[in-house]
Amino acid sequence: MKIKALILVSFLVLISTHYIYATSGACSSHSGVNCNAGASYSGNVQCNDGWINSSVYYTDAEECKISTDYCPKVLYFPSSCNFESDYVNLKIRIDAMRGTTGAINARRGLLGSSLDTSATIGQDELDNCRKSIELHNAMVSSRNKCLEDDRVLREIKDTERNKYLQEELTILKNKQNFQIDLAFQKYFKQAMDTLPEYKEIADPIVMKELSLKPENSNKTFPQLIIETYGIKLPTKTLKILSTSTMPSSINFSFQRNLKIGMSGDDVKQLQVFLQKLKYLPLSHVPSIYFGPITNKALIKFQKDNKIYPASGYFSTSSQSKLIELIK
Repeated sequence: MKIKALILVSFLVLISTHYIYATSGACSSHSGVNCNAGASYSGNVQCNDGWINSSVYYTDAEECKISTDYCPKVLYFPSSCNFESDYVNLKIRIDAMRGTTGAINARRGLLGSSLDTSATIGQDELDNCRKSIELHNAMVSSRNKCLEDDRVLREIKDTERNKYLQEELTILKNKQNFQIDLAFQKYFKQAMDTLPEYKEIADPIVMKELSLKPENSNKTFPQLIIETYGIKLPTKTLKILSTSTMPSSINFSFQRNLKIGMSGDDVKQLQVFLQKLKYLPLSHVPSIYFGPITNKALIKFQKDNKIYPASGYFSTSSQSKLIELIK
């Protein structure tokens, strides 16, 4: 009767605690549970400070509130039967009791009489133990099914989440590409306004690819265009007057103001004149690009000739003085 009462109480406890939540306290001294980190390699919780040696399983951690918390827990009753080994041990004890009782009855001459109950001793306990094991197995099966259903559900959710993240990533990438396109169009247009002679030969697709390369991150668009297409620049009608072929009387005029970053045959002519006046060394090879060397030489020319501001901006006042000195 005691065994029956125990199983009945156990069953009532099981019904009343069908959903049990573990209060882990697993990382109380380690800055709390890091649910975002998931389970450790051993299936236990991981803590915010990196500690992973907790004895609490991640699926049992109340802090993480994952869906497996809703699976019924398996209850173990120390005084009852949970496994087949419990049944075997109980049967060994009962068989021993039966043997002892049979021997006593035999000595009393009761063998075969109605008083000989050795064969039925402990049978109720064995039957109840078997029912307890079946109940425990049913609990295990129920939890395992719940866990498996939950695993499948989480895989579906993970797939949906990954799909959503991929879509968000695609949207972000398209937005970044759009912003890059806008920036490129802006600066490429500015470069083409500065270098009109390159409009027919500069390929915007090629220039965009070149501008995005790390090694070109510090180069301006005009500089990059000139480096890429300088040798392809068509011959201009302007005849460059070199220092070796310069006539005694020069009839030449610049058609625009020049500054650093610009390019063209008139820039090359400016360098030739500065070289003639010894502001550029003879070793300097004139080019169509107005760079720092040309800018520095022009500033010195402006200072020497009291042209202010001496900023390296080649305006009409500087042009007139230069032509005057060259003639």
